[in-house]
Amino acid sequence: MIGGIGGRWGWVHMDVRLDGKVALVTGGGGGFGRAYSSALAASGATVAVADLSLEAAQSVAGEIAASGGRSRAYRVDLRQSSEVAALVEAVVVEFGGLDILLNVGGRSGKVLVKDLPEDEWDAVIDANLKGMFLACKAAIPHLIARGGGRIINMGSNRGIDGQPNGAHYAASKGGVLALSRSLARELKEHRISVNALGPGATDTAMWRRGLSAEEADRRIAAGIIGRPEDFAPLVVLLASDLGYQLTGMTLIRDVYVPR
Repeated sequence: MIGGIGGRWGWVHMDVRLDGKVALVTGGGGGFGRAYSSALAASGATVAVADLSLEAAQSVAGEIAASGGRSRAYRVDLRQSSEVAALVEAVVVEFGGLDILLNVGGRSGKVLVKDLPEDEWDAVIDANLKGMFLACKAAIPHLIARGGGRIINMGSNRGIDGQPNGAHYAASKGGVLALSRSLARELKEHRISVNALGPGATDTAMWRRGLSAEEADRRIAAGIIGRPEDFAPLVVLLASDLGYQLTGMTLIRDVYVPR
């Protein structure tokens, strides 16, 4: 586990390139997905941007294309195995293969366990954990066919610390961390690295939910709230050929911000 991540990365000067690589980003239309998709494309990767909202995915893919990158938008419901499998196949057919899977898509919720409806528990677990499992399962044969690849999964420090008033979210993210470590051990022989990210409190629409604009701005001004872009150089490094030996890690931004 590496702490202290979340600064502005001004000290990173490596020119890490992803030319010729094909990346699939699930949840690519959101705050993290947009930042990571853009960073992968800026480093030379072709980026398939998938999201439950096709409009959001198209917005990100359009920005990448406008900047000279290669990208295409896809709609997918990560809870549906048939849609996930079809998405991966479509990306492979369109771009000739798959090298990088970046799983960002998911959802959160705030409710005490004693008041938590079973269907909401299922919805969060399915979106955050089952969807990631389905994406990994569909992508792995194609990564193996390329002689190796990278899987990067969006976890959370809540998967380690827990989250009162959000146990279903914490449980799903704890599952993501365990899934990532298990896959890292399964796939090492195939030259596929698997890592999980825990960016901590970050200025995204999900983080702002339930906060007034004034309170959100106050926390950001305090300097302890990150930006989606803060982890982007790390994502590029993990996705690159240099990231082969970096596997089985959970990289956590170690500033704890209570809600």
